Order: sequence, then structure tokens, then C-alpha cells
Amino acid sequence: MDAYADLHIVVGKTIAVKGKAPKAYFTVIPDEDDVCDKFFKIYNAHFNGVSVQYSTYAYADVLCLTINKEDYHINDYDGACDIHIKNLKHQYKKTKTGEILTLTCTKDIPMFSDNSNRTVTLKKGSVLTFNVKK
Repeated sequence: MDAYADLHIVVGKTIAVKGKAPKAYFTVIPDEDDVCDKFFKIYNAHFNGVSVQYSTYAYADVLCLTINKEDYHINDYDGACDIHIKNLKHQYKKTKTGEILTLTCTKDIPMFSDNSNRTVTLKKGSVLTFNVKK
């Protein structure tokens, strides 16, 4: 899978990650315990010192960033699995060879660390595009 990204992340000072990810992949994991046809879709991209993981389950989604070995996230899968990340626009496009997922921040999105009180902000206008090929 190819992944392209243009991210603007604030961690005290601005860290900018731009360009094609040298490592990216897409995984689908079926939920064997669910009676409906549900599964996890996991998109990953790794840049210099920054990893991005976006995953979906049913109608819910989770976004995680790893910066300097510190994990930050927004959202968790709730019981109903129907909570979307606020201010994150999703656009899917089917292609002849697969699909393209584009995530765009319409406003600043704060992300939180479980291991410290630190937060990062995914800036308005940040875009992450995953081009999934079959």
C-alpha cells in the first residue's frame, strides 16, 4: 500500500511531517465474536520518528500518533461503536485498483497521552491520504 501525508502536529514547538511514507500498510481483522459482519480496518503509516494509525470498527474510529516513542490518541471504541472523531472529515473513493481514504482536519484536534499529561494538536488543514491497492 502507498501512503501520502501532509501533517502539522504541535508538541511544544511545531513538528511538520510531509510527503510519502516510506512504510505503510493496511490490515482487515474480522470480529469473530460479533454476529453481524463487522471487522477492524487498520491503516498505518510510518515517517521519520512519527507513526500514524487510523482504525475503524462498525461506525466508530480511532486515530493514534506516536511521536518520539510517546503515544497520543483521540477516541476509543464505545459500547455502541458509533462515535466518530469530531472535526475529522472522511472521504472514500473507489479506484480500479483499490480505494483511497482521505482524512482532513476541519478544526484543530487535540490528542491525549495515557502515560503523561502531555497533549498534541493535529492542526486544521492537516491531511492524511491512504491509497490502498488490491
